[in-house]
Amino acid sequence: MKSRYREGGKSMKLKKILTFTGCLVLACTMVLGAACSKEQEQPSGGNENTQTEQAVHGTHIYNIKETDKDIIANGTSDYKILIPSDASSNTELAASELQFFLEDATGVRLAIAEETQDISGGKYFSLGQTTLLQENGLSATYEQLGSDGFRIVTKGDNIFIFGYGDRASLYGVYGYLEQELDYDFFFTDVWKIDKTDTLPLREYDATDIPDFEQRINCWGFEKDDSTVRARFRHVTYNEVTIPVNGARYHNSLEYIPYDTWKDVTDAEGRKYGDYWYNSSGTQPCFTAHGDEAMLAAMQDEVIRQLEIAFEEDTVNNTVPFAVEDLAPPCNCEKCSQVTEHYDALSAVEILFCNEVAEKFEKVLREKGDARADNFRLVFYAYNQYSAPPVTVTTDAQGKETYSYAPEMKLNDHVIPYWMSYYMDCSHSIYSEVNSTYLQELKGWNELSSEIQIYGYDTNFKDYLVSLFSHYTLKDYITACYENGATHLYLQGQLDQANSTTAYGLLRAYLTAKLGWIVDADVDALTEDFFDAMYGTESETMKTLFEEYSVYNTWLVEESGYSPYVNFTRCKSTAFWKRPVLVSWADRMFAAVERLEAAGDEASVMHVRSELLMPLYLLVELYSTAIDAQTLQYYKEQFALCVSETGISKYAENDNYPITDLLASWGL
Repeated sequence: MKSRYREGGKSMKLKKILTFTGCLVLACTMVLGAACSKEQEQPSGGNENTQTEQAVHGTHIYNIKETDKDIIANGTSDYKILIPSDASSNTELAASELQFFLEDATGVRLAIAEETQDISGGKYFSLGQTTLLQENGLSATYEQLGSDGFRIVTKGDNIFIFGYGDRASLYGVYGYLEQELDYDFFFTDVWKIDKTDTLPLREYDATDIPDFEQRINCWGFEKDDSTVRARFRHVTYNEVTIPVNGARYHNSLEYIPYDTWKDVTDAEGRKYGDYWYNSSGTQPCFTAHGDEAMLAAMQDEVIRQLEIAFEEDTVNNTVPFAVEDLAPPCNCEKCSQVTEHYDALSAVEILFCNEVAEKFEKVLREKGDARADNFRLVFYAYNQYSAPPVTVTTDAQGKETYSYAPEMKLNDHVIPYWMSYYMDCSHSIYSEVNSTYLQELKGWNELSSEIQIYGYDTNFKDYLVSLFSHYTLKDYITACYENGATHLYLQGQLDQANSTTAYGLLRAYLTAKLGWIVDADVDALTEDFFDAMYGTESETMKTLFEEYSVYNTWLVEESGYSPYVNFTRCKSTAFWKRPVLVSWADRMFAAVERLEAAGDEASVMHVRSELLMPLYLLVELYSTAIDAQTLQYYKEQFALCVSETGISKYAENDNYPITDLLASWGL
C-alpha cells in the first residue's frame, strides 16, 4: 500500500527553520549583508497481508489485502462504474472522476452504467447508494461516518465506495486513487498519478473520516470551479449553510432590517427601532436595552425568520446569525452591565442565542422537522466579540483552569464561529505572542459542544505581499481541532482569480490536506508540491522558498515586521531589501527561460506567479533607485505575469483591480 500521509508533530516548525537556517545562512549573509546582521486509538490490521494507515486524529484506516485478480490488465477490463438511477450530481462527478483518472493512468476507459440497465453478472466499481450496495448488506449512517466520511469495501469482484452523504463517494474515489495509483492534486492544472497497464483487484476494508467535518474553500481559484473544489475535498460556505433573506455573512440585520422596523410600534406605541438596535441602527442590541417585552418580541421575529429559512432549505441544518461587520456594538446601559458582569461582550450574544435556540428547537419539534435534534445556530465570535466569558487561572505548575458562570454555557445548538482576526500568523498559535488567541480558543471549547473556525490566510490590504504562515499553519489547525473545532475555513484571496503569489498556492494545498488529516506530514507534502508544480525547476524554486522562509524569520524576529490580516506596514524598504528581491527575481527569470526552452508552459506559469511579488516590491519601493531601462523591464515582466497567470486584484474587493495598479505604473 502506498501511504500518502505520515505522522507529524508540533516540533516541525522549529526543525524546519533550523534546517533552513543551517543550510542557507551563508546565502542569506551574502544577499542581505548588514541587514542580516480527541485522540483516538485505531485498530491494527491483524495479519502480515494487511496494511493499515493510521493517524493520531480522526479515522483514516485502510486495511488492504492482495488478491490474484486484476481490474485492468493488458489494456482491457471487464469492469464498469455503477451509479444509482437517481444519482446526485456529486455521485455523477465521482463516476466521471474515477473514469477520467483511471484512463489517465492506464489508458483504459471504463464505461459508466446506471442501475436502470441490466447489471447482472457484471463487475463493478459501485459508487454511492446503489441497489447492489444494499444487496451486499452494506450501509452507512451519519453517526458512523458524518457527512463526508467514506468506506471502501471489496465484496467478491466488486469494489464499493460509499458513505452517508452524497459527497462521500466522490471523496472516496480520490481516496481509492491515492492508495492504488499514488494520486494527488495540487492546483487547477496539476496532479500526479502513476502510469501503469495493470490495476490489481485488492480486498479493501477501509474507513476514512475527515478530522474536520466541514472544510470550506479558501481561495478564488477553487471557489469558482466545482471540480477543483471537489479535488481539494472542499465545499463552499453556501453549500452547507442556510441563508436568511439571501444572506449568510454578517447577516444579523437581515433577520430584523433596521429600515423595516425602526418606525414600527408595539401596542404601547413604542418604536422597535429604539430598542432592537445600537444608537446608529448598524448592530443589534442583544438585550433590547433591558426591556423584557421588547427582547421577547425581537426573539420572536428572529425565530419567525428562522422558520422561513428552514422551510426554504429543507436539507441543511446550519444557519448563521452573525453580527454586522465593522459596526460598533451596542453600548447601552444594559449591554454595558452584562459585558462588565461577565467581562466579555460576547456574553450578550450568548444569552440571546441560547434563548432563541431553546425556543426554536420547540418550533421544529412541533413541525416534525428532524433537524430539531441537530440544527446549528452559529454566531460570530468576531472582533470585539471574540473573547469568551471565561476566567483563566494558572497554578504554580502552569496548569490552566477555565471557569465561567453556568448561564454562559452554550446551548448544544448554539455554535461560536471563532475568528482570530488580529493573530500574528507568522508565529505559532502556541507562541507567547499569540497566547491570547489560544486562550480564547480554549475558552470557547469549555463553553460549547463544538466550534467553527473562521481563520485568515492572506493580507487583505495587499494581496501581492501575502502572509507567511506556511510553518505555523499546522499548529493553528491542530490547536483548533484539539479544542473542538468541526468546521475549518481559512479565508484566502476568495475574490482573486486563478492564481496568487508569495507561495499562496502552497498554503492552499497544505490547508486542504490538513483539513482532512491534521497529522499530515507538512514537510513531505511541501516536497511533493514543488516537484509537481515546477517541473525541472523544482529544486530552484524549493531553494528560493527556503530562502524566503529564512528571510521571513529574520523579518519577524529582527526587523519589527508583525503581520496580521490587515497589516499595512509590510511594504517598506526597511523590510524588503533590494539585493534580496533582485536575487529572487533573477533566478526566477532564469528558471522561466529554461522551462520555456523545454516547452513546459504549465511550470512557466507557476514560476511567473511567484515572480509577481519580487517584481511588485522592486517597482513600488525602488523605482527611483533603479535605472529606467531595468525599471521598465520589471514593469513589463510584471504585466506579462499578470496576463499569463490571471491575477485580477492587488487588494480585497472590487476597488483594487490589477489594471489600476498597472495604470499607476504607466502601463
